[in-house]
Amino acid sequence: MGSPSRARQHLRSRLCGDRGSVTTETVGYTVIFLLALTVIVQAAVWSLADQSARHAAKEALQAARVYGATAESGRSEAAEVLAETNPAGIDDIQITVERGPVTTTVTITGTANRVVPVPGLTVPIGVRVQAPTEDVPPVS
Repeated sequence: MGSPSRARQHLRSRLCGDRGSVTTETVGYTVIFLLALTVIVQAAVWSLADQSARHAAKEALQAARVYGATAESGRSEAAEVLAETNPAGIDDIQITVERGPVTTTVTITGTANRVVPVPGLTVPIGVRVQAPTEDVPPVS
């Protein structure tokens, strides 16, 4: 009779040897899941900021390239569109409008907001659009 109880005790110790491993695995998977979620949210924030910058650059280009317009009208249009579409989504915004006799170019640069403030992490945004400057003579 000593042998079946000894076998049972040996079996029980083998089956119960992994106590607490589920908790450890859950903590590990939770950390990985939260990191992945943070990366996804950061990508969404970057995408929204990039789309806002692209929209603002296209609107600024249209405002600056028409006959009689100035580069300043393009800059103000870009600033207005960015304030409406993504008021706090882009940091360090720089809007450059160059209106020449042949082409008009709008460049918007900045950085997307960070979801987690990691030192040294910057998510750059850079948009450049270009189109011919309208040169329509006045109608007499």
